[in-house]
Amino acid sequence: MNDWFEIYRGGVMPWDCDTTEHLTMASYYERSGDAYLAFLDSIDMGEGYRREHRCGMAAVEDQARFTQELRSGDVMHIVGGILGVDDKVVHFGQQVINSATGEVTAAFQQRTVHFDLDRRKAVSIPAAQKEALLAQRVEWDGPPRTVRFMPDGLAGFVATARDTVKPWEIDVIGHLSAHFYVVRFSMASMQALASIGFTSDYARNHKRGASTFEMDLRFYRELNVGDAVSVHSAITDIGDTSFRLVHKLVNERSGEIAASMSQYGVHLDMQTRRPTPFPDDIKAKAADMLIVDQ
Repeated sequence: MNDWFEIYRGGVMPWDCDTTEHLTMASYYERSGDAYLAFLDSIDMGEGYRREHRCGMAAVEDQARFTQELRSGDVMHIVGGILGVDDKVVHFGQQVINSATGEVTAAFQQRTVHFDLDRRKAVSIPAAQKEALLAQRVEWDGPPRTVRFMPDGLAGFVATARDTVKPWEIDVIGHLSAHFYVVRFSMASMQALASIGFTSDYARNHKRGASTFEMDLRFYRELNVGDAVSVHSAITDIGDTSFRLVHKLVNERSGEIAASMSQYGVHLDMQTRRPTPFPDDIKAKAADMLIVDQ
């Protein structure tokens, strides 16, 4: 096995932070995308490979666990490596590290497919590229993959976001970038939480926030410039201090579900930066929206 190697280095600026005063989920995914592109360049599967072979790597699944906050002024770097390679699929791992302390703040397990840019479908990885990928294999010592309940269809979901895909949101393989999916899911989370009483007024007056500690993203269909999209959300778990939201992003023209996200978070005391119990009225409203596994 190899050592993890660095593929991103930077810091957290004030405009990278959300209302809970730490690095936004979308900013994590923007940096993760930069790191993955740097990794592909390092094994000659970057821009030159895309131009010559008309193939790239497209995300189909991404699980993330967040163990420590990164706040404005913090410095960070990302290390990565290959967890496994199949015929058309690459399993990739990343660790986000606080550069000042050396502590891992987040871990990502990603599944990407070798993608024909003209036919817009997954194709086999050539032997030379597969060998180069396997040469970067590392031992995963992060959290195991999990499978959570995801409700079928949209019954019981509420509309939480609606807009269109912009030209500047497109990535190097010509479709909506992963971090812009997360931007929409984050907006949807704000709408969903407000609907149960977790409004901006509540957060300010009680010095409360919401902090995500687990995310599971799935990508099913491509989205392109001008596509009209909507997000629909539901609550599947509510505890004393924690909650789980699930979101589905729909292509409004085709009616197809293009992506989904599962998000576990905690109700955070903004002064102690520790989980704190929900008020009874918010728990009661959340329970009214609950969708549970049958």
